[in-house]
Amino acid sequence: MTSLEIGLYSVVVVILLIAARMPIGVALGLVSFVGIAVMRGLDVAYGMLKTVPFDFAAHWELTAIPMFLHGLDRPPFGHLVGAVQGRPAVAERAARRARGGR
Repeated sequence: MTSLEIGLYSVVVVILLIAARMPIGVALGLVSFVGIAVMRGLDVAYGMLKTVPFDFAAHWELTAIPMFLHGLDRPPFGHLVGAVQGRPAVAERAARRARGGR
């Protein structure tokens, strides 16, 4: 089996796993691990499983985007994803009394 065939099969399997409601990160990680194990061997796949997360975290430039996306479920961006639906009633009453409030 060539690496092109493995890549095409991997894309199909990832799409099927996502359609089966598996989390995207888990599906990508699982298919990547199996693909590397098929192409290079199981010991290389285990070695990459040990080193790649550390290498990714060691370069802080590459972790900025995932950390930004992780913060989307919290204010000030929480309203974009629907995490912050309602404000507490106390804060709303205080805003009405304040000058410039509703």
